[in-house]
Amino acid sequence: MKLTTKGRNAVTAMLDLCIHSQNQPVNLNSIHERQDVTVNYLEQIFIKLRRAGLVKSIRGPGGGYVLSRDPSSIKIAEIINAVEDNLKVTRCDGLVNCRDGAKCLGHDLWHSLEKVLDNFLHNYSLYDAAYPVSSSKNQEIQFLNYRQNNNVEHNNNIEHNGEY
Repeated sequence: MKLTTKGRNAVTAMLDLCIHSQNQPVNLNSIHERQDVTVNYLEQIFIKLRRAGLVKSIRGPGGGYVLSRDPSSIKIAEIINAVEDNLKVTRCDGLVNCRDGAKCLGHDLWHSLEKVLDNFLHNYSLYDAAYPVSSSKNQEIQFLNYRQNNNVEHNNNIEHNGEY
């Protein structure tokens, strides 16, 4: 999954919309001011988000955008897929014929990473990202941050006994 700037900005804009909407439309200019993304670029992103059924546009004075569904039902993968044309972690497609009819050296690694990332993004909601403290995913994130910050090697054969 090669996440581009457009994908990152789409997720950020949706997070902003989720946090600031308070059941009222949010205009793109206010997202622009908070996130420092041009209004023109946000317009391109929100056209795709609307087509994907993730947001609704409200016209007229006080208009803007609102989420089309509860944020707990909008998965981060949906947001990224709405704005990205071809989502890949690396150039390796995870196909057997990666290079000259043979598997590339990193094939299994990239294929596994693709599956883990895809699973994570399909199970992580906009609500989880907007409100991580109250999210059920918070413990998982804390463990991953702990491992990263402490350079802990993960070995599937080691039992953690629930201690992170």
